[in-house]
Order: sequence, then structure tokens, then C-alpha cells
Amino acid sequence: MTTPETGPQTPPGTTGLALARSLFETYRTALLELIPRQLQTMLVAGLVGEGSECFGFDDEISRDHDWGPAFCLWLPDAELARRGPVLESALECLPAEFHGFPTRMAPAIRSGRTGILGTESFYAGFLGIPRVPEHWREWRAIPEHHFAVCTNGAVFMDGPAEAGTRTEPDFTAIRNGLLAHYPAELRKKKIATRCALMAQSGQYNLLRSLKRGDRLTATLCAARFAEQALLLVHLLARKFMPFYKWAARSSAAASPLGARVVAGLDQLTSGDMFRGSAARHRAEDIVEEICRAVITELYIQRLSGAAGGWLMDHAHSVQSRIMDAELQQIPILLD
Repeated sequence: MTTPETGPQTPPGTTGLALARSLFETYRTALLELIPRQLQTMLVAGLVGEGSECFGFDDEISRDHDWGPAFCLWLPDAELARRGPVLESALECLPAEFHGFPTRMAPAIRSGRTGILGTESFYAGFLGIPRVPEHWREWRAIPEHHFAVCTNGAVFMDGPAEAGTRTEPDFTAIRNGLLAHYPAELRKKKIATRCALMAQSGQYNLLRSLKRGDRLTATLCAARFAEQALLLVHLLARKFMPFYKWAARSSAAASPLGARVVAGLDQLTSGDMFRGSAARHRAEDIVEEICRAVITELYIQRLSGAAGGWLMDHAHSVQSRIMDAELQQIPILLD
């Protein structure tokens, strides 16, 4: 088959997600011509999952492995077992190179991240279950960055079946169910815990460690405070924090609060806090500035009725608003 000579143009330096969309849209017609209509109604195309390009965080450094124009085609597991070869044959219309980059659509180089994937297997691989969690206990058992992996990226095409006619597992319906974020009561519990751990690690232990001149402990406290602050930023924005290496970048993009917190944490972790008493006091000021920004957002969202700047008080206030008796009884420092 002759490959398309024209299609969406991709400027230099573009992200992997933009390349993926451009590759799919360029070859969409040619690809669908090779796939039976009945199968098309079950098919979802996009780029979601592991990899910096799925989050839109890829750069020149990201291109040294598992990077290049590619997309996913999701199909219910049972249909994939029956019709997988049809899709594999259709994918042969794709080029080996696109906009000057090698594509990652050949079976040998997909690494399980692109190409044809089963809907249930995809979600179960990250969540442990092939569906949206049905109770807060199920939500609570799944690591947050796994939710981030399942809800990042973009869907380029959802099978053209009439709305409400599907009986098989629906990739997009599951995705949308996850994007709705944590159940309200569990979200409160997580917010309370993040506030408590920020108070413990930043407002209390970090400053005491600096006074003692204990650099290693102070570094650990600062890191713990930073991680809890970034997790809290995502919770308050009703987003899921990705794997830690992308946590700061994701937080800065999550909300104005996130951008402010990241800027403060960047100053806090610069190393200056070890350079004498003035630097120690500046570190204390930064911690308190971050905590005040968080408290302001708690008030805006009507999550806390506590007064003052001690985050532990606000943690208990948030926890007291949890209506589920079992969740409320979980110790405040336990996520």
C-alpha cells in the first residue's frame, strides 16, 4: 500500500505525544481500511501509560531509550485473542520512520508500551484489577502513581459504536472513571495525612535537625517534606502524582498552588540551609510560606476550620470531617 504523502505536520522539538497523535492521524484512514468495521467499533487508539512522553515530560535526554513515534490500540482481551492477527496485519501499513524518527510499532521494539494491547490486561497490569475500583478500600490499596499512568496521555480515537451499545470492557469508560479521582472521603483522609506528615517532617523535625547541625537527617526531612507537599498539591487539584522523578514538574503544572510550592521547595533544597543561622532561618521561612499557601487552599476548599499556621492542627480538622467511621479511625499519620 502506498503510504500517505501528506498529513499533520510535526515541528522540530515536538513531544512524543504530539508525534504519536500525528502518526495516528496521518495513517488513520489507511489503517482503518484494513480493519473490519465490527472490530473498529471496539477499538480505542491513543497514547497512555509508562514513559515520559505519555506525561508530556519528554525532552532530548528522553530519546535514548523507549522513545519514538508510536501509539496504542486497545481492544477487549477476548477480542484481542481472536482478532489480534488482523490488527497486526493492518499495522504493517505504518512506516519504519516518521518525521525523521524511527517508529516503535514493530512487535519486537514495542516493549509492551505501544501497539496492540488488551483493555483489561492494561488496567490490571497497573491497578491489579481490570476496572475502576468500587470501594475506597480498593482505591486506597493502589499506589497513586499507578493511577497517574492509567490517566495520562490522550485518546485519539474511541471506536465509533453508538453510545451505550457496548457490552465489552470499555477502555475510555474505565479511564474516565479513574479521572473522576478518589472518593471524597478517601481524598479527605489522604489530605489529612499529607498535612500531618508535612508538619512532622518540615515544621518540626527539619528545623530541629538544622539546629543540631545534623545535615543528613535534615536532608531526609526536607525530602520527606517535599514529597508530601507535592502529593498534597495533586490531591488538592484532584490529580494523581506520577512516579517521583516527574513529581515536581507535574506539581508545577497542576495548579497555581503547585507552581508556588515547587518554587519554594526548589529554594529549600538548594543546599543553602546549611550555611549558618541566617540560612537556617530562611529555610524555616520557606517551610512556613509553603504551609501557609497550603492552609489558604484548605480554607478555599472548606476542608479545614482550624486556626493558625501549624499544619498538624489542620490535619486533625480535615480528618474530623470524614464521615466514614472506618476511615476516620485510621491514625492520622497513616495514608
